[in-house]
Amino acid sequence: MLIPTKPKLKALKGKNESLRLKIRIDELEAVQETKHLGVQIDDSLDWKEHMKVTSSKVSKAVVFLGHAKPFLPEEILKALYTGIIELHFC
Repeated sequence: MLIPTKPKLKALKGKNESLRLKIRIDELEAVQETKHLGVQIDDSLDWKEHMKVTSSKVSKAVVFLGHAKPFLPEEILKALYTGIIELHFC
């Protein structure tokens, strides 16, 4: 997997070339975005996509805790927060 930057892709397109990287006999494929070790990486190398995915997960977990709040004791809610929501911020 190979993630080229936008300036590099633009320069290659101007020359009618594509980005190719070969290690021994294996050629790496150029991708626009990928997930590696839980982090979304895209070709612009910014955090926008990662933050979008993370905020969506946290938002769903907060809604879940809101629905569970009337039925669970506070110590269990805190444990769920630590295990489900706080995990995304560490």
